[in-house]
Amino acid sequence: MRVMLDVIALSNTLDALVPITRFYRGEANKIFDEVRKSGCKIVVKNNIPTCVLLTPEKYQAMISMIEDQCLLALAKERELSG
Repeated sequence: MRVMLDVIALSNTLDALVPITRFYRGEANKIFDEVRKSGCKIVVKNNIPTCVLLTPEKYQAMISMIEDQCLLALAKERELSG
């Protein structure tokens, strides 16, 4: 089961990769459409991840999760100290 999950994760990661050369070729609109469909793309330059493209909804969801985790940590800290 674990191996299957690793294969799926690898496949999803490979599907998310976008070479920077696609931008140079004027394919930005196509890439942005792909981001809208998948939620995320990883731009690579010289086979090195350079940036991550996210939909605004995916970005906001990540920010909300981070805020929630910060609040949880603060609540646990206060619970322990007081």
